[in-house]
Amino acid sequence: MGGTFLAYPKDYQYQFIKDCFDALNGEESADLEDAKRVNETANHRCTGLCIETRPDWCQEEEIDRMLEFGTTRVELGVQTLDDEIYRLVRRGHKVEDVVKATALLREHGFKVHYHWMPGLPGSTPEQDFKLSQRLFDDDRFRPDGLKLYPTMVVEGTELERWYQENRYQPYDVNTMIDLMIDIKSIVPKYVRISRVLRDIPAKFITAGCKDSLRGVIKQRMKQRAIECKCVRCREYGHRARDGWEIGEPQMVRMDYEASGGREIFLSFEDESETLFGLLRMRIQSKPVSKLEPERQ
Repeated sequence: MGGTFLAYPKDYQYQFIKDCFDALNGEESADLEDAKRVNETANHRCTGLCIETRPDWCQEEEIDRMLEFGTTRVELGVQTLDDEIYRLVRRGHKVEDVVKATALLREHGFKVHYHWMPGLPGSTPEQDFKLSQRLFDDDRFRPDGLKLYPTMVVEGTELERWYQENRYQPYDVNTMIDLMIDIKSIVPKYVRISRVLRDIPAKFITAGCKDSLRGVIKQRMKQRAIECKCVRCREYGHRARDGWEIGEPQMVRMDYEASGGREIFLSFEDESETLFGLLRMRIQSKPVSKLEPERQ
């Protein structure tokens, strides 16, 4: 559910999620709980439900609601980890909100993905790379997945006005590609990069990257003998299609600290780290406060 879904009227949220389950079930249920129950044995089952939200719209109340929806993954609009940039773009929250939201989500069993935006006003390629390193070096963050969204100047926005007034200049395409290569080269094996560049029609983009970068980045990384270790780039299907020689899988375990607990990333990989399957587990440093939403 894209955008800040949790900011919509609550009745709309519940109705929308129920309608999603009803569509999968092929029948209309009396309420959300009934729709979820029917879906447990339906021909088309919901195996993953993702909610996009902001760090400051991800507190106990929103956590309870997402649990009630049956949410499995939450994507946070983090964008950067710099309070001065947040202030400049009037983001409305701080880095501490990211820390708190990430910890809450992990405590309640959600997979945590971040939206990440290199090239925001007030930043530089060097700063963007350092902040990307912080994403994985600082155990208060370490998301399970990333969507990389280079900043684009979109028609009709305040950023377009800044661009026209020479108050903002996006990175040129080659600078952005080099930065994205640098970021992809440091992404840990437990992270999935699920998207590179927002899907906005080019006619609405005034300046910045307009075309899909993933293919160009992949080609240039190959030319430079640089590998991305993210989940998506190592998946069996992608590598088999690209002509990799596939070996026999062995189980690999990776442990790392995150948000006050221990994450365990189990995977089946061959000697070249081609990924056949994975499992994420977490051991909390304190008892889980609740496993189900509080009923009103």
